Amino acid sequence: MILTEGDQIMEKDLHLSISSHKEIGNRTLDDIEKEALVSALKESGGNIVHAAKALGITRQTLYNKMKRYGI
Repeated sequence: MILTEGDQIMEKDLHLSISSHKEIGNRTLDDIEKEALVSALKESGGNIVHAAKALGITRQTLYNKMKRYGI
């Protein structure tokens, strides 16, 4: 799920850092979500609570997604 205040999803809503910015092109939503998770975890220094908060999801949801993507 992506939360945004406007009617369009912007790059900032995906929580991708500039260093991980790539052309979306043929990537799947799963690829983009995995990159957002990895980026949030890196930015939080591996702190699950802070990464989940930055992503706007619960800690348990983050754990579930990490398991899903093998992170």
